[in-house]
Amino acid sequence: MKIIHVVNDKGGDKVLPRLLTFKQAQEYLNIGKDSLLDLLHNGQLKGFKIKGRWRVHEDDLKEYLNKLRDQKEVNKNDHNLQKFN
Repeated sequence: MKIIHVVNDKGGDKVLPRLLTFKQAQEYLNIGKDSLLDLLHNGQLKGFKIKGRWRVHEDDLKEYLNKLRDQKEVNKNDHNLQKFN
C-alpha cells in the first residue's frame, strides 16, 4: 500500500492517513464479513463509505484494537480482584 504525501499550502509535506478497504480491515482483524459490518454499523469501529464501498482509517483500526486490549486488561484485573474477595 502506498503512503500518500501531499504538499500543503505552506509548502510543507503532509502524510495522509492510510485507508484500508473493507477486505483489508476484515483480514487484519481476522473476522468475517458480518462481524466487520456489525462493528461498523454499531459504531465500535469508525468507517465511512466512498461510492458505496467501506473504508477504514488505519489509525481508527488501531484505536479500536487498543480499546479492546484496554478492556481485556480491566476485565482481567476485575476477575483477579474477585478471586481474592
